[in-house]
Amino acid sequence: MKRLIIGALGATLLAGSAQACEEMEGGGTFLSNSQFPVRGFSYWTDKSPVTLIWNTGEVVAQVSPDDNGEFSLTVAAPTQPGIYTLTARQNRDDSEPVTITVKVLPQQTADAQPAAD
Repeated sequence: MKRLIIGALGATLLAGSAQACEEMEGGGTFLSNSQFPVRGFSYWTDKSPVTLIWNTGEVVAQVSPDDNGEFSLTVAAPTQPGIYTLTARQNRDDSEPVTITVKVLPQQTADAQPAAD
């Protein structure tokens, strides 16, 4: 993939490798084992897979970006409460890992009330 930059007067012409600027969104606070959406964009469009992995070492998924460098999927939050990071890395030497933070709360019934003293 190449990018051309033409100066304001058209006198300068530079050619160089375009760099992907990987990004991911979808972090937040979720109940344990609940499903939430994750979206990645600005990835390389050469179909190099992107691996998503929790900081615990569990591989969540491996996806290929579409022709626009985007992917989306639904992920299950970890089963244990805590604060986790989900890292996405495209399987290329020139790809930098991207992380989101996920806070996981314990599952509780909707009608649960604090105990009375």
